[in-house]
Amino acid sequence: MKRAKSTDTHPQTFQAAREKNPAAYAKFLKQRFSTAVTQIRRSLLYLMRLKFRAYLTTNFDGTVISAAECVYDESVGVYAYPEHPDPQDLAQHNIIFIHGRCAEFFDQSADNLVLHLDAYRRAYVDPPIPLTRFFRGVFSTYNCLFVGTSLTDPPLLYLLENMTDDAARSDKTRILLTASKAFTANTIDQFELSRQQEATEAEKWKVNYSIDLVRYAPLTAKHDGLENVLRSVCEKRQSLSASRRLRMAGVPESAFKL
Repeated sequence: MKRAKSTDTHPQTFQAAREKNPAAYAKFLKQRFSTAVTQIRRSLLYLMRLKFRAYLTTNFDGTVISAAECVYDESVGVYAYPEHPDPQDLAQHNIIFIHGRCAEFFDQSADNLVLHLDAYRRAYVDPPIPLTRFFRGVFSTYNCLFVGTSLTDPPLLYLLENMTDDAARSDKTRILLTASKAFTANTIDQFELSRQQEATEAEKWKVNYSIDLVRYAPLTAKHDGLENVLRSVCEKRQSLSASRRLRMAGVPESAFKL
């Protein structure tokens, strides 16, 4: 799962902008999310080469499709909110835009995107297609690996906080790859403090969301460390099982079992 690309993705921020000037809001979204794909991060290409059963994204643009087309010869099934496949029947290499997808043209209010607060409520709470029901099926059926999201990302938190306790817990594994601030510490004391804070944070995520946090060294502001993790997995894919490749890259073996 990957997050939406935005400097401020809080639903209330977009709700206020939409109510103040709907036309300007729609124009901004079209300029921001409908631009042609001209560059694909290598980390996304590596992620596609790992051949997960499906890729769920909160991004709105077509970058993830372009990455898949660079890796696979066969066509890739694409779903966009409000459509989605049955959670029990995710075909391999499906790409699911869980919050909608920007097409070349979209309506003036841009209500096909789950971005402002009213759209979130409609998508996760109101019938007939609440995303909470979809994710209950996903979480109870598959192991999940979260990539490219921060621990404060509004779309991810909105999703998790709207899941009921019984839906949030299952015998499946959920792993979230996240950067460690400890690796950017300048002193031993800062390093130890960061490690303690991250341990507390990991316990909170495990208790509240049944998600295990796996840390990596960010290396740069663009998180090249994540790219290194995914690249190391792909470089060994010819000779090792998928689960062992992930384990060697620092991801527990259980994260990749289907």
